[in-house]
Amino acid sequence: MPTEVIPHFLDGLNLLMHPILLGNSEAQTLENFEVRPTSVSDTLSYMALTARGSYKRLHTDVLPFTAKNLIEFVQRVTGIRTATFAGSGLNDATSGGTFSGTTYAVYEVTIDATGTPDTFKWRLNGGAYTPGVAITGAAQTLSQGVTITFAATTGHTLNDTWTIIAAAAGQKYLVTGGYNSGTLDIRHLHDGGTTTTLVKSTATTSDSGFLSFMVFGQHLFYTNGVNAWRKWNGITESASGFTTVTKFAIKHKNRAYYFNDVTNGRPDYLWVSDVGLPETVGASNFFSIGDSSDDGIALSDQIERILLIKARSTWAFYVSPVLANSTLLRADEYKGSVTFLGTLWANGVTFIYTADSGIEQVEGLQYQPTLIQLMNFLKGFQNTSGALGFRENQLLITTYSSSGQSRNNRLFIYDLVGKKVFQFNVSFSCFCSNRGITTFDKRLKVCEDDGTNKYIVELEATSSQVETNIACVWKSKDFDFQKLEQAKHIDSVTLDVLAPNTTNAVTLKTYADGTLVDTQTWTPSATGYQRHMFDMLYHIAQGNYFSWQIEYTQPGNTASKFALVRLAISYQVEPRAE
Repeated sequence: MPTEVIPHFLDGLNLLMHPILLGNSEAQTLENFEVRPTSVSDTLSYMALTARGSYKRLHTDVLPFTAKNLIEFVQRVTGIRTATFAGSGLNDATSGGTFSGTTYAVYEVTIDATGTPDTFKWRLNGGAYTPGVAITGAAQTLSQGVTITFAATTGHTLNDTWTIIAAAAGQKYLVTGGYNSGTLDIRHLHDGGTTTTLVKSTATTSDSGFLSFMVFGQHLFYTNGVNAWRKWNGITESASGFTTVTKFAIKHKNRAYYFNDVTNGRPDYLWVSDVGLPETVGASNFFSIGDSSDDGIALSDQIERILLIKARSTWAFYVSPVLANSTLLRADEYKGSVTFLGTLWANGVTFIYTADSGIEQVEGLQYQPTLIQLMNFLKGFQNTSGALGFRENQLLITTYSSSGQSRNNRLFIYDLVGKKVFQFNVSFSCFCSNRGITTFDKRLKVCEDDGTNKYIVELEATSSQVETNIACVWKSKDFDFQKLEQAKHIDSVTLDVLAPNTTNAVTLKTYADGTLVDTQTWTPSATGYQRHMFDMLYHIAQGNYFSWQIEYTQPGNTASKFALVRLAISYQVEPRAE
């Protein structure tokens, strides 16, 4: 009895070839599976296709905007923030003092009685209240050196509340932002926190569609390309001393580089700051990069140089200690639109996501197509909102599933070493630009956005706070039985799996010449390594090409993951009739 065996499932998704020409271990459909080390019988370790890890939301409040960028920021100063007010009455309280704490402290001060004088209650980090504190009009110490001062002792409104945040150096934040009905809102999530906090809401005339961040010294600088750059150090937020509006910026060799000058209408301008002083930019410290009508659309720090990407050209900028002696080199011609979050320096090259020609990489100054760019017209890579991320020699792409959509709903993982592709069906707007792996559970951070749910989330969680079920699908190549002229019928398909429970069934679908001819299900009787044989008994006359699809619904709250280990197809042959 001849057998076609798929001994492993390590080769991922292949949409570049006809299904007949695929390798046995390659898939023509692969959703929510990825390669993971898999233990069988507690002794052997395989690399098998495993249901993808879950993801979890890191906060309970929904973001009031579509996140346009995400970055991890470490506070380098200690201090006390300005008190924020929530209420309808007299707002006359100010924070002060010198913070002596060593962590992150949230003080809530609430009017608990009105009279002569009014009184307040206060608490720290959601703990028990200290009630009935009479307002004196002078600075009143709460704890750890934090004070609150009311300008008036009477006239306040019951239950009005002031929040004071004090933080020591070393606190870590995930910072994001976006357009929110006429304002640019910046919010942060403190490491270990459960709700986001507004950093600043700034009036803006329009939704630019993007948000640029730059970390320099103790500050996080940001702009939407409409408003001038602003800065935040974890305690205070203010306007940057560099007042020219530009769209992009990076730090390189202890200077700040600002690209695409909006104020002067010069998208070709590159402004360069003084050494160590990101807000000090001389009036002559600018370079015109190529043609003035050729928009600057991205820049990337390549350690020894900056790669400047324009709509019709690409340039390398080499800074000199004497700024006027800096040099420019022009790369080969580039045509197409690069998405705002579509440039990534990783693995020694710059990857570029274009809405016109898929994904390319720049080595030296030469553009080269990546394997995945050939999927452009098949999987909706014509996307001006697409974004790139990176994880352990894997390029991550969040994109559409079809070019007619307006929100990303697919995450592709492209293994740069093995040249393999895996597809996840999730809606992410952007990746953390510096990965975000020092906060929370030390895993990659992403912004979720399906139009309703807008959260900062963490990938690769063992169980999910988001998904009840994860639909996993693998479809084999088309096996050519036409070439076996003596083939009589297909007897069985034997499947080896790792089962996480005895509740969820495995579904096997049989396709003949692309048409579904049979569906069977099997529910494992035990967890762990299991083998099951599905009876087929299909005559070869039903089709020349057969393929099989395996479907499994992985519970999102289960740490153990379903895995595909091996598949064998057995068939009968008979002697040729003479």
